Amino acid sequence: MGGGDGTLIAAIDGVRRAGVPLAILPLGTINDLARTLALPFGTVAACALVDDGRPRAIDVGRANGVWFFNEASIGMSTHVAREQTGRLKGRLGMLAIPVATLRALRFMRPYHLTVKWEGGERTFRTVQLTVANSYRFGGYVENPDAAIDDGALDLYSIDIRRPWDVFEVVSAVVRKRFPSSRNVTTIRSQSFTVTGRHPHHVSADGEDAGMTPVEFNVVPHALEVLVPA
Repeated sequence: MGGGDGTLIAAIDGVRRAGVPLAILPLGTINDLARTLALPFGTVAACALVDDGRPRAIDVGRANGVWFFNEASIGMSTHVAREQTGRLKGRLGMLAIPVATLRALRFMRPYHLTVKWEGGERTFRTVQLTVANSYRFGGYVENPDAAIDDGALDLYSIDIRRPWDVFEVVSAVVRKRFPSSRNVTTIRSQSFTVTGRHPHHVSADGEDAGMTPVEFNVVPHALEVLVPA
């Protein structure tokens, strides 16, 4: 199937019912899933996986029942997703992410969200709460200790209290040390329930996933994807 992560999400139910591996032709702007799985981006090489590739079982996340491969979020990223219009992505490609992020900074404000998971509960003051299924998401963010087939989700809460905290988080992303940033709290679990004082928008791989309260969970090895042998 050809498309970006949002397009591929629409195929999950059909592929699961058919019981066949998914062959991906990365045609989106960011293509986080294709990058995670080290898939070829050339048309000929991607199509060759139908004959030469091997199936790899991957986990898929859900946010209020909405599927996601990479991440689901509350906070800044929902505004970033809205700023990433098709026109902007068509003009700038991957550069649409930092440009949209800069535009969305005007919406940055802290939320108080309560997170429950197996064995714990905590209320966060956060500008961004992300639940990731993969080791990479958002085009640039990486956590080398996570994987798309480890049967777990990783929750990241970003707390920005001073203007320079933004630069500290950005620096951690650039240095690929995002989870170890002093402004980031990380929790690993198979599921999370998030509630807030007020309803907040939830996005899943850039697509609308309703409002809080929201339940996040992972379906281990939910899908097989053809990857290079």
